[in-house]
Amino acid sequence: MKVVAMAVLALAGAAQASVTFNDTVGDVFDSGLTNMDIRSVTMSNDAANLYITLQINANLAATNWGKYLIMIDRNGNASGRGDNPWGRNINTNGRLNDVYIGSWIDQEPDSFAQIWSDNGSNWNLDSTVGVDRSMTAIGEIKYTLSLASLGVGLGDTFYFDVMSTGGVGNPPGVDHLSRSTQATGGWGETSVAGDYLAYTVVPTPGTLALLGLGVVAAGRRRR
Repeated sequence: MKVVAMAVLALAGAAQASVTFNDTVGDVFDSGLTNMDIRSVTMSNDAANLYITLQINANLAATNWGKYLIMIDRNGNASGRGDNPWGRNINTNGRLNDVYIGSWIDQEPDSFAQIWSDNGSNWNLDSTVGVDRSMTAIGEIKYTLSLASLGVGLGDTFYFDVMSTGGVGNPPGVDHLSRSTQATGGWGETSVAGDYLAYTVVPTPGTLALLGLGVVAAGRRRR
């Protein structure tokens, strides 16, 4: 049973890793919109929460405007909605979304993210959570989102896109993580998503260790 225990410990170590999804720098229709230019998105999780860090190509404390969106398709099947509750001019390119997270970082003293879900007929505002903007001077925006609020659990794979957008009217997604090229030609044009990216919610080291102990115990009982 030592082999099983060692394998479990190895998996436990791997479960601590984060995943970074890089985006092309400069793929926005106006070179001055650096605060709309997504550099990367990093995700990790523990047993209760999903942690997301957006890295933007600007000092966001200086620009201090802009909205950042996350759209989640929980399982890739034909469910969810093609629109969005903020009415942004975004074409999801056939992808249907179960969860929409709309956030803003230009409200003092706090910034917020709204978590919306598809209730089968309409978007429902489930909760509002804080956004960590302590590192905006280097372009980082950090989110802590409960797995329960997203409707996902350990071992689940979900599909997602991240977008930057403006705050007046119904602007498009200026930059989409799902695309390495421009998503839109200007403020008045619909943006089009690319292929959504995938993230698997990994079991935490503690969960895997308990699983390993269960396997070891079962092995002992069989001997």
